[in-house]
Amino acid sequence: MITPATLLAALLMTADARAGAKVDPATLARGINMDHLFNPYRDPREPWTAADMKAIEKDINPAEFKLAAKLGFTHVRLNIGQVFLQDQQVPFAFREDGFRLLDRAVEAIGTSGLACVLDLHQIPVPPLELDPREKRKFTALWKRLTTRYRGSKTFIAFELLNEPRVRKMDWWRSFTAEQIQMIRRLDPHRTVIITAPDWAGFEELMQLGNLGIPNVLYTFHFYEPFVFTHQGADWGEPGMASLREIRYPIDPEQMKTELAKAKGTDEECWPFTDWPRAADAAALEKRLQPLFDWAKHERIALYCGEFGVHKPYAPPADRARWIADLVAILKKHDVGWAMWSWHSGFDLVDDHGVPDPAVVEALGLR
Repeated sequence: MITPATLLAALLMTADARAGAKVDPATLARGINMDHLFNPYRDPREPWTAADMKAIEKDINPAEFKLAAKLGFTHVRLNIGQVFLQDQQVPFAFREDGFRLLDRAVEAIGTSGLACVLDLHQIPVPPLELDPREKRKFTALWKRLTTRYRGSKTFIAFELLNEPRVRKMDWWRSFTAEQIQMIRRLDPHRTVIITAPDWAGFEELMQLGNLGIPNVLYTFHFYEPFVFTHQGADWGEPGMASLREIRYPIDPEQMKTELAKAKGTDEECWPFTDWPRAADAAALEKRLQPLFDWAKHERIALYCGEFGVHKPYAPPADRARWIADLVAILKKHDVGWAMWSWHSGFDLVDDHGVPDPAVVEALGLR
């Protein structure tokens, strides 16, 4: 029987044999997101300056990649923005100095013994469905990235767009297939990672469906129960910002108290009531089982590109427990993953670059 893991191994080995790079079948088994290097949150409307490029240059630290490899990660999901690579006005000219800095990071990742997922993580997300110019700009960027990294010594998978914002699933399915075809014309054996609209949810991924294109990974993000993973977060749902010390497994009495406090205020929101479907390890697996069954039926490989717990106010032991539970489920079902994140609120490492030993253990790295 072909499982997602054996399919992933086969596609990587096939790409390896044709590209000439040495790729282990477990290349994308254990990853870490790094969003602190390449300006994914830079508003495209803001002017770009030489000082901005200097800041990127200063932040690229090969020691971080070496530490990631030493800890036991197999790859980095490198979260990049558009602005440092490409002018945002017609004719969307490329910034060669930005590409050189990206080259430096990709080479350092490979030298450290890691693979790279090159993830276009632009936030705000480009309105591809609504603006033909954004579509042209996006396609031109991926064309340039494809030609630049064709034959790279570092194994690189291309993730077309993080958490797309489109209204029509059919449009996104067609556009995604077009982008893959463009990439494959230039680089026939490049591994491509795709996802669905609406925050890369796994239910939406199943709606997107199997594109029937080889050497494609299907990625989803998972942060349930949201009331636990996003406690204290001051973005998104307003009720999360004031939450502190929410436990995992979820304590129903604690949730009753929190819901009562939020009731009738502008902080009342869905995370206070949807937590039962992901309250503990058994519920987490039950929640994801339809996805695993779908992938098995379709004979496609899954990749969990993001999961994690907002660190500042979560009980540390519960944070580690949730991570350990989810990683165990992903491993059981042969799903590669990348934790969110190295150092961005959901931190693996502290301000001094020291890894959290409890999280390292929870990830199964030690």
